[in-house]
Amino acid sequence: MADPGALGRNVERLRVDLGWTQVRLADESGVSQAFISSLEGGRRQDAESRLVAALAKALGVTVDALLEEEGEANAR
Repeated sequence: MADPGALGRNVERLRVDLGWTQVRLADESGVSQAFISSLEGGRRQDAESRLVAALAKALGVTVDALLEEEGEANAR
């Protein structure tokens, strides 16, 4: 079963790894900081595909990697 919070956790982890604030990610992706905050905070667990694609591009990963549940990469 898909983990609905995986997207937000992955966005936050990748953003922090880059040393970016939510504002910087918003500027780089064109996605609002409020949306990013809601996603990372678990208050929002879904997103339109265009928003996921914009976040993935800004973070330098594929959409699949952004949606991947924790441990999936290690299971392959």
